[in-house]
Amino acid sequence: MTISRDNRGRRKPPRGRLLDIYDIRVEPTPRGGGLSARRHVTVLYGNDGRRPGLPHLDDRQLDDPHAEVADLLTAAARHRGMPWDRRPEVEARIRRRAGHRKAWEHAWTGAIVVLLCMLALLVALVVANGEAPVVLLLVCIPAASFVALAALLNWRWESQVPRSPREPEPPQAVRRA
Repeated sequence: MTISRDNRGRRKPPRGRLLDIYDIRVEPTPRGGGLSARRHVTVLYGNDGRRPGLPHLDDRQLDDPHAEVADLLTAAARHRGMPWDRRPEVEARIRRRAGHRKAWEHAWTGAIVVLLCMLALLVALVVANGEAPVVLLLVCIPAASFVALAALLNWRWESQVPRSPREPEPPQAVRRA
């Protein structure tokens, strides 16, 4: 399954074989919103753990995205050649990718907070002394904090994901609800 971009930078729909698709899930929107915001998004999971979104399968476009995805999985099962069962090794890849994504997001957020703190310190040093190490405060320390946070958060996530997952499969009603 490849996800590519056209010459304008827009994401093209995923292309690939039906066997490369691990699952299609309707998930709650990660961030809240107003009254007109989407409450659910549909995500296509690949066997490698990647998860491109399916933009037109949400609760804005459809009355019941859960039923639509269930119908889509049923229709695709005939052509797929294998069942839509959960496999522990793919679930671990999905969790690992989600953890890496969150670690990078949190590392960027932390680096921006450090940059803002260093900017305040720079202003205070300039007011007090008339000079300050600008490159050190605005480039080196935020970059080092990003590297340290990214390494620490990735290490923390790797320690959370089991090496050999043997999780029981959730009941079918819970899985699609």
